[in-house]
Amino acid sequence: EYKDYFDFSIVGYGSSAKTAFEGTLAGREVVTSKELMDAPLTDSEEGTIFVSPHGDKGNTNMYDAFTYVEKIVSKWAASNADNYPPTIIHITDGEFTGDDPTEVIDRVKQIGTSDGKTILWNIHISSESGDGITMPESANALNGPREIQMLNWSSVLPQSEKRFQEEAGKYAFAYNAKPGDLKDCLKIGSQLRTGVAV
Repeated sequence: EYKDYFDFSIVGYGSSAKTAFEGTLAGREVVTSKELMDAPLTDSEEGTIFVSPHGDKGNTNMYDAFTYVEKIVSKWAASNADNYPPTIIHITDGEFTGDDPTEVIDRVKQIGTSDGKTILWNIHISSESGDGITMPESANALNGPREIQMLNWSSVLPQSEKRFQEEAGKYAFAYNAKPGDLKDCLKIGSQLRTGVAV
């Protein structure tokens, strides 16, 4: 049995941003963990899938996406003022079309609860070869302006982030993340079963 320890929001964006829930959860901006687990798109021995990918011809309007996320997170934080703060896991290739999203990203990072401010992870994935960088302490290990920009978008991990207490003070950021890196960053709470994916 799944208990409602978490609320989830999944946002997809291209030229515009929208909730990515489908099926019986279509149109919902926030769902409980039990509602999510009770409404998979597919459930098989290979794994459980809750959302499906959609393309948008190269458009990645990150500004609009974070403006939409700001609305969701602000409303959630106001209704859950004494809870653990929101955690946002932004999976991206680092490129964006439209306006620079830095201003709205900074606003989102300031939203919080009595337990702290929003923790924003930026997970960069690409077809690039070479080693990835996960949870750096500074920009010293980064090589270009795109990496540094994404680092600056990311939160610094607080001591209250129990999953990564040894990494407190490092950035919630991964560049050129491999599948294993992505999986590690997506772990929240206790792992209840294997083969569950979003």
